[in-house]
Order: sequence, then C-alpha cells, then structure tokens
Amino acid sequence: MIFNNDDPRARRHKKERLPGVRIIYQDDDVVVVDKDAGLLVIPGHFEDEGTLLDLVETEIGREVLPVHRLDRNTSGLVITAKHADAQRYLSAQFEHHEAGKLYHAIVRGRPADAFTIDKPIQPGKRRKGLSGIDAEGKPSVTQVVTVERFIDFAHLACRPLTGRTHQIRVHLASEGFPLVCDAGYGKGLPLMLSSFKHGYRPKPGRTEPPLISRHALHASRLEIVLPGRQKISIFEADLPKDMAVALKMLRKYNR
Repeated sequence: MIFNNDDPRARRHKKERLPGVRIIYQDDDVVVVDKDAGLLVIPGHFEDEGTLLDLVETEIGREVLPVHRLDRNTSGLVITAKHADAQRYLSAQFEHHEAGKLYHAIVRGRPADAFTIDKPIQPGKRRKGLSGIDAEGKPSVTQVVTVERFIDFAHLACRPLTGRTHQIRVHLASEGFPLVCDAGYGKGLPLMLSSFKHGYRPKPGRTEPPLISRHALHASRLEIVLPGRQKISIFEADLPKDMAVALKMLRKYNR
C-alpha cells in the first residue's frame, strides 16, 4: 500500500490534556488518542481499574468502542469508534492488515541497518498470555530500520505488516534484540544510567531512578482510511518522555 499525507484532515490537531491519554483528533465517527504506558485499552479479565475507553468517554461525554489494542505498557496511538458502523469499518482494516502502523523501540544489541523478520507466531504453549515463534503459527512479518545504533543498544523503527499478539516484541527477541525492560520476552531489567555511564554515582541519600521501567515500545504513527473518506489519514505521536530521555542519555554516554 502506498501512503500519502495530502489529506488536510490528517494533520495533527491541538492536543487536549487528559490523565493517561491525549486526544489528538476526533470527528463524528472516531477519536484518536495518544496513550501513556501503564494504561489498559479495555478491561482485562481480572483487572478492576480505569481504562483508555473510560477516560475518553468521560472527556467527550459519550460511549466509544474499541477498534484495536496496544499492550498496557506500550505507549502511543489508539483509534476508537463512536458508533458500531465506524467500529466495523475500521476494524476490517486492521483485520486485513490494511492499516499502516509504525512503532519506535529501544532494544539491547547491535542490529543491522535494515532487515525483515518473517517468522510465524502463535500463542505460547508454555507461558500463558505470551506468544512465541512456532512453525505451526500464523505468518508474521515485521520490517525494521535502525534509526540509531549505540554501543550496547539501538533505536529501531518497526513496521508490522501483520498484526499478531506481541508481534514486534516476539520478533525482535527472536533475533537477539529484546526490547529494553521487556519482562515477557527479555530479562525485564530497567534501563539505568549507571549501566552505561562510567563513574556514575547517585546523589547521597538517593536511590538511582530508572530511565525506563517498562518495555520500550511506542506506537508513533497510524495510517488509516476514516469512515466517509477516500484518502488515507495519517496521525503521529511524539516519543514519550521516558524514551526521549533514555535516547538522549544513550547518545551522550553510549556512543
């Protein structure tokens, strides 16, 4: 699919501040938000807490319907629907892999400049709630470009061409490049400045805070045809503070 950004309605709108989400676009059919890490999109089986849907509904004063999901600890763009027809129309684009998605990730290791991961994925047989590479799984493809390479880490741009559960996390880990602080597919260790800044010492009486304490993945771009439109609309979300600060420190101390 060829993407374009000549639709004026796809330009970024002024962000409205919400606890946990920022509305970046809405019309009669959809609401597009930039969500913080740590927030569920929809209620889980055993969780009793506020969700992205709850926050959006409180802000706009009406029900919204889920179209797709992000993991709790993945930040970035989520589109929701204001009515069932819009939900079906948008969901079909995700189901048929027609919605374009771009993610930014910080990983451990030194990957190549660009590569494609083509490995089948299916729900994990031994670890409930996780996925794994399996010859009997569904075809899964992720395109990866290295944006920046450091001594021990890298900043990647990832475009999943399919939509399997935890696809980017599974694929990158299978290549030896787990996401920073990914407890599901890596060691889950937080990213600490002391781990790569030689001679680092915390201030007396203070414990060193982590640069990142959740898996470092951000949904930064969404390309989708909105209901009633002919052209693709493009939405973008800047890197969240934790990832931006981590990259700043890596540029300074891990070149």
